[in-house]
Amino acid sequence: MTAITTDTFLDSAARTAGNTFEIGAGAKFTIRTDSRLHANAPASMTGSLGNPTFTDIGGEFIIDATAVRWLAFNSASGNVPAIGATISQGGVSGYFLGCWSLIGAAGPTASGTPINGTTGFIKGSTSCHPG
Repeated sequence: MTAITTDTFLDSAARTAGNTFEIGAGAKFTIRTDSRLHANAPASMTGSLGNPTFTDIGGEFIIDATAVRWLAFNSASGNVPAIGATISQGGVSGYFLGCWSLIGAAGPTASGTPINGTTGFIKGSTSCHPG
């Protein structure tokens, strides 16, 4: 179990599969990224969240995916970056969450491998820079 006593982001520290969270009074625990895919997720990318509990009134559990986006691409080159890498294009940058050959694929293309095909999807966030 991880005790959350101050404002904390899910991706701010390494997590284990099935990690549970105890949120204290006055603390905010925020998921601002994908709940399974982020730089500090378990290597298995499964079971990254267990049941959150609250130690007292006043703790907050926030899921805010307003800045998470799926972006289609129709031309690709190079290798897939690591989850959590900063990606930039045309003056905009974001937090890389993964690359898929199609939405609904079993999982993202592994980091370091060539991007498969000439079309696909990138998932990222504009507000999730680790810190």
